Amino acid sequence: MKKPREKLEGNRIPELLSIKNMKRVELANLIGISEAHLSKIINNKTKCISLPIALKISMGLNESIENVFIFRV
Repeated sequence: MKKPREKLEGNRIPELLSIKNMKRVELANLIGISEAHLSKIINNKTKCISLPIALKISMGLNESIENVFIFRV
């Protein structure tokens, strides 16, 4: 029997950036990804991201993964 795959339902990145008074470009530079890649993640243009990228984003925002990303099974 196959395991269910989690899908990225959405994220709270724009809200968290606003709360932390941080710009997208600052977060992208801090975690070492392009602003374009971060923009695709923020705008839900990608339904699956790697765990290392999710961790970098969460750590860059100083938040838990569960608080940054919304997953569904």
